[in-house]
This record gives sequence, C-alpha cells and structure tokens, in this order.
Amino acid sequence: MKKVLSVLLAALMLLPCVGLFSSAAETVVNIYMIGSQEIYKFNEDGTKTEIFDDGDYLTSLLPNLISPALKGITTGDWTEYSDTVLSGIMPAFEGYSPNPDGTMPENTGIAWSWSYETLENKLVFSRNGANLCAYYFQPDVRYSPLVIADQLNEYIEAVKRKTGATKINLMSRCEGCSVALAYLMKYEQPKGFSGINSFVMLDGAMNGIGYMDALFSGNVVLPNETVARWARTYQLDELTVEEGSTMDKLIAFARDLVQMLYETHSLSVLTMPVQSLYDQLKDNTIQPIIKAWWGVSLTHVSCVNEHFEDYLTYIFNEPGDAEKYANIIAQAKDFHYNVQLHMDELVLDMIDKGVPVNIIGEYGFQQYPLYADANLVGEHQTGLREQAFGPTVSAVDGALSDKYINIRVSEGKGKYISPDKQIDASTCLLPDNTWFIKNVDHSYTDAVHSLVLALINNPACTVDTLGEYGQFNNAKDRTYLEPLQEVNANDVQWNAAEPGAAGENVLSTLGALLVKIITWVREFIAGIVGHARGTAEPVDPSIFA
Repeated sequence: MKKVLSVLLAALMLLPCVGLFSSAAETVVNIYMIGSQEIYKFNEDGTKTEIFDDGDYLTSLLPNLISPALKGITTGDWTEYSDTVLSGIMPAFEGYSPNPDGTMPENTGIAWSWSYETLENKLVFSRNGANLCAYYFQPDVRYSPLVIADQLNEYIEAVKRKTGATKINLMSRCEGCSVALAYLMKYEQPKGFSGINSFVMLDGAMNGIGYMDALFSGNVVLPNETVARWARTYQLDELTVEEGSTMDKLIAFARDLVQMLYETHSLSVLTMPVQSLYDQLKDNTIQPIIKAWWGVSLTHVSCVNEHFEDYLTYIFNEPGDAEKYANIIAQAKDFHYNVQLHMDELVLDMIDKGVPVNIIGEYGFQQYPLYADANLVGEHQTGLREQAFGPTVSAVDGALSDKYINIRVSEGKGKYISPDKQIDASTCLLPDNTWFIKNVDHSYTDAVHSLVLALINNPACTVDTLGEYGQFNNAKDRTYLEPLQEVNANDVQWNAAEPGAAGENVLSTLGALLVKIITWVREFIAGIVGHARGTAEPVDPSIFA
C-alpha cells in the first residue's frame, strides 16, 4: 500500500541518513536518520501502534474516486473529488505531524531510544582488515534540524564521557547533512571546531531536494524528457506487484505509452493534461495532504531551498495560519536564513581552522521528474549540483559540450572533467576534496562504505592522494568501487529499456498499445456500469495492492 501511495502522492519517499564516524584510533559515532521512518502512538498498555500504517484505507478510497473523477473530467469541477480524497486520506495522518504550535502530539514518537547504559559501538563495514564501527542515533525528523542538533550534542557528549574521546569524525548523509551543519554551527563553530577531527558529507540534501522543493512550494512541472526517462528506467520496477496482475499490466502499459509518445514527439498529449490537473488540484487537494504529511515536519522542510518563500505562502495559506503556525514558521525561517544560506561559509571556516572536510556525490539515475532541472545529473532523489556544492553537470544521458571542455582544459582544469564528460568538478566549493560515485542510487552500499572508510582513515587527503580512489569512481554491482574510465564511462545500473526501442516499429507498438487500451477501458467501463446497477463492484480493490 505504501508503494501505491508513493505514486499517487508523487513518489514522496525518502530514506535520508546521517552519521558520525571515525577511524580505529578515534571514537566512532554513527547517526542513522531515516526520513520516512515510522511514527508510533504509544498506548497505555505498553504497546505501540504505527501511525499512517499499511491499513486498507487507500484500498477502500480508490473505488470511491471513480465517479468524482469522471465528474471533474467532464465538468471541470473537482470539488467532490477533493472532498472524497481528503476525507479518505486525512484521518491516516492524525498524530503524524507536529501540532501547529510546534510541539509533538501526545504519546507519539519513534521506536528508537537511547540511554547512557545502552550506548554500543557496532560494526558497520569491514574490508581487508579495516573496520568501520558506529554508535547509532536516530532522531525524530518532525523536529527542526536545530532542535535535533541539541539532541545530537547531548548524545555526542554522552559517547565522549563513556569512551574518553575528545574528538569525533563527523559523517552526514542526505537530510543528515542539514542536521550535522546545524550542529556544527551551533556547538562547534563557537569553539573553533575543537571537538571535530574530520567531516564527511555524502549524498547531501543540505542545499535542497528538487522534487520536494517543488511539491512543498506548489511549483511542480513535468518536463517531457525526464518523464520519459523516468518511465523507462528501473524506478517503476520499485513498485513490486504481482506479475500478471492488473496493476502490473497497467504499469507496463504506462511505460510503453510514455515511451512511444516521447519518441513520436507527442508526449505533451499526456503531460499537458496531467500538468493541468495538478494545477487544478494543487491548492485544494495536494496542499492539505502535504501539510498533514511532511509539510510541517521541519527536517523535511529543510529540503526546500530555492522556493522557500513560495513554501511559506503555499503551505500556510489559510486565514490565521501565520499566527496558528507561528512557532513552526519561525523555526523554518531560523534554519533557512541562519544555517542553510550560510553553509558554504561554515564549510570554508572549518577548512580555515584546519578541519578536513570531504564531500561525496552520487549520480547515474533519473531524478523524480517533478521540476525543471530534474533532467540534470544526480541520483533519483537528489541532484548532484546540490549534493556536491556546485559542480557543473550535463543532462542525465548527455555530456558537457566539447567547447566547454576545451575551455576548461586550456585553463589547466582538464583533470576535473569526469571520464563520462558529465561533470566538471572545478566549479565545486571544494574541487580537490569532492569525490563522485556513478551508478549508486539513494542507498548506502558496500561500495559507498569503502570510500567512506578510506576518507575516515585518511581525512587530510585530496582527490590526488587517496590512493585507489580517485575523484571519479564507478560502483560495480553496488559492492565495490572501480576507477571511472572511458572503458566503463557509459555503464548504467538502472535496468533501463534502451532509448529508441519503442520507436523501432511504431506501428507495431501502437497496435499493441491499442489492444491494451481497448481491453483495459472495456473492463473499466464494465465495472463502472456494474457498480451503477448495483450488480458488481466498480473496480476490484486488489488491483491496487
């Protein structure tokens, strides 16, 4: 059910993590933060109940949307559709988000907790006799990164007391980079970063996540090229459904249809109506759902950067919201204006104080196609420009122009051009301390661990001195890294249908699609007629499972 919901709510799924690491000579602290973590209601009998669980509320809702949807399509009036969606979905979010005053609903929280007595150093990764160990910390991402920074400081100080360590190596990932930078600014910068041995940022969301920025601010757009690429790549395969089921057939049909329309320069026939529908529903249907789900959970809000002002007016758009949500708005502004907009300065200050800072960016996948720059290189949730503080990048299946590359070479910066010609690292904030891994999506694999371990053990290195890991690397089967070179520059791991496959025989493809269309529409209409007569269910709910 959650996988279906992620499609219906524009794939709002995120698994961000953050960590503190150190080499064998240092205390190792790992903070592992999961953005789409489960929020629980803690019951009086000592049990807990997951909020927004895998209940069948959505299964029950979908058949009830048929008539309101048809009314909206034929009349342009989507009021009944919006009312039906909200009445079916909103109860599922009760207790999930912070209260309007910024406090958490009573007796709710995450399952993880810690105490001084239970602090434990655990093995995360081992290779060739070198170990990466960790103390795990999992915050409640409904809080602001600045509030979590307070919790993180308490945890770090407890680990230091228990181990006798005076410094840590701090490693952060995805939204965790926002938390780590808030912690560094609030607790370490005033004392010259004396408690930090080194700092690593991996796949960071500190400069925003494009699709979340668009959803949270009401600025979703559907670029044809990115929609087509996303449809033909592995990401639809994330939706694990029973092979041969109606949903499986619908996914296959959608994939073929999008590809064929794109290759015949007709995809706007599909994307324009969908864009129009979004524009009609974004204020009365989509906005309330986002507001109740992640829209006031402030670590998720930290993923909004470019359109932050639009976020404020879009999410808090009802009369009285400015007063009702004053504390949440103030905390969001505090992080954005006082931390997020000054992250470059903070990083450079760390370098100036002698603290090594290393950055890892991941790419090779199509981002969710919900904003204009989703066409640029990144992994499916975060763009590489945002992860790596400003590299110049090409389109996902494109390359930097020969003219551009020649200029960089003439400037003596040719070494910063990736072998696949998709990245110019010379424009990064830290060009000599920024590494790139191709063919890794938003996940934490052994291939990534190996580079993290090398950076933790050699924090003062550069891209020229780390030994087996150069600036540009390829994740081979997600288990180990190899140098990115011309011979493997075009490797992809996204299980994509080859571009042009649908266009090789358009008539044949069109004929197959027409058969699918006719069959599905016939079954769909028959269900609606049966429902109207009271003799049959309109749609078998199991097709949405």
